[in-house]
Amino acid sequence: DWQRGIPLRRRYEEIANLYDKELQRLVSYYSGKITGTERENFFVEHSIFLAERSRESKKELSQEKTGVEENIDYLKKYIVLTKNRCSILLEKIADDFE
Repeated sequence: DWQRGIPLRRRYEEIANLYDKELQRLVSYYSGKITGTERENFFVEHSIFLAERSRESKKELSQEKTGVEENIDYLKKYIVLTKNRCSILLEKIADDFE
């Protein structure tokens, strides 16, 4: 029974990895465009995001679900939060072009 969820979990892991790579690319690009205090503040803000993403995603874990269901719920939340962060960074980047 638990094997049924493995392929689905792997798909969510792949999606999470894709968003992580995109987030890293955006962080690298944006941080290369800013300097000084703005850059320091950005990295503090980003560190806070990473900690909060982990904490918020872990809230999806519960004793009531199987391990596979928990992993999928965790990954879903992780993906949503990472996607939102990517959108925020894209807006910051777009603002710099205006």
